Amino acid sequence: MSIAGSEDEDLIQSLWKRDECLDLDSVQFGNGNVMLLDIPSRIPTATDGIQIRQRQWVDMRDAVKLPGVTLNVGLSASGGSPIIIAEKGLCVTCGECAVYGTFGFVAVSRCSDNHLEWLAFFLLSNPFVAIAVNDETIVATTNLGAKYAFPIREPEKVQVVS
Repeated sequence: MSIAGSEDEDLIQSLWKRDECLDLDSVQFGNGNVMLLDIPSRIPTATDGIQIRQRQWVDMRDAVKLPGVTLNVGLSASGGSPIIIAEKGLCVTCGECAVYGTFGFVAVSRCSDNHLEWLAFFLLSNPFVAIAVNDETIVATTNLGAKYAFPIREPEKVQVVS
């Protein structure tokens, strides 16, 4: 895991407050660490058995320098109102990006101050339209019916489930 500094944390938090993130298949953490993900280059549907693999940890300052990475502006919550996990003080949001129709995201923030805990962003997921919380897992569903299961405390271990 990379060691993100306060500049990395400030960058990710300021992006989040402006409804922005990096347009990169990744889990972007509120402390500035980023887990790059390897994902097959096709849009998953409900019946796919897509494997998502962890590629490597980087910090935000290095992530913004990767080839082809730009800022994704206009995160839009299309999954309805955030789900609140009261006992953890967390809010879960999902949605899409105004820039391109295949982009999707799932984000967890603290309800008390909107501090981003983590945001998972996918270039080819399609918009996430529904979320559910089961025990220690968030299940987010795309408009094509694909379900992504995120362990709340280790979202980089995301899996596409049917």
